[in-house]
Amino acid sequence: MAAFWLKGTNKNLLYGKAAAYLFYQGKMVAEAAQESSTCEVLNVPESNQDSPNGYCRSVFSFQKAMLWDKEPTVMEPGFYYEMYKNPGEYEIKVLQNGKLVRTAKFTFGSDYKIADNGIVKQNNLGTLRTLIAAQIIGDQDGQWDRNAYKTDAFFGNPLIGFIVP
Repeated sequence: MAAFWLKGTNKNLLYGKAAAYLFYQGKMVAEAAQESSTCEVLNVPESNQDSPNGYCRSVFSFQKAMLWDKEPTVMEPGFYYEMYKNPGEYEIKVLQNGKLVRTAKFTFGSDYKIADNGIVKQNNLGTLRTLIAAQIIGDQDGQWDRNAYKTDAFFGNPLIGFIVP
C-alpha cells in the first residue's frame, strides 16, 4: 500500500483518475488500478467545488505484490509478484489524468521489509509506517513552494532527516 497527496478535493473528480504502478529493475511488477485507489479528504469544502489549495490523500493498494510468504495459502488464480524473492530498489509511479505526477523510490531488503530511512523514528511520528519522499512531476499541482518542507512539512514542523528527491 502507498499513499500520496494529489491536488484537488472533489472526490468525484479524483476518483478513477489516478493509478499507481510498482517497478522493479525498470519493469512494472504490480499496479493499483483506478478502482483500488481511494481518496481521503481531511478538510471537506462546503461545496462540491475544488479548493485552489486543497489536496487529497490517495491510497493505492498493490493487491498482487506479496512482501513475504511465511505461510503459503491458496490464492485466487493469477499472477502474484513475490517481492521477498527480489530484494533491491523499487519505484512507484503515480499517474493522474493520464499524466505522471509522482515518483517515489524505496529499497526492499532481504529481511522482507522496506528499508527504514529513520525519518519516522527521528521525528517521533509514532507509526509503523515508513515515510518516503516523493518527487512531484509536471504542472498539475500548479504553483507551490518547493522549500516549504524545511519549515512546514508535518503540520507546521520540519521533518528531521528528510531529503528532497
